Amino acid sequence: MPITCLADIKHSFYINLEHRTDRKDSFLYDLPKGIFNVNFFKAVKHSKGAHGCGLSHMYLIKYAKDNNLPYMIVAEDDAFYSLETHQTIALKVDIWMDIPSPSEKICI
Repeated sequence: MPITCLADIKHSFYINLEHRTDRKDSFLYDLPKGIFNVNFFKAVKHSKGAHGCGLSHMYLIKYAKDNNLPYMIVAEDDAFYSLETHQTIALKVDIWMDIPSPSEKICI
């Protein structure tokens, strides 16, 4: 199903290390209510933080593929999501729709 606007993206996740409940609480507190039904995705803990972060994103992409989720929004637990952020993402979705090659659409 092609998307025509941000509201068409039905799946959203935030990546969080389970022991970092402070970051989870902060992210969920700042998230404007009623915009997204955001789901937790367990981050990979690694001695090299950036490596764990990359693996977390890769595993989430695999999860989406295994569960036939054609589109999703992904945030890390230290992201600040506001109504302005929502409007920016909506604009980027509009721009994204004009990209002809699906292989270029993995990241906005």
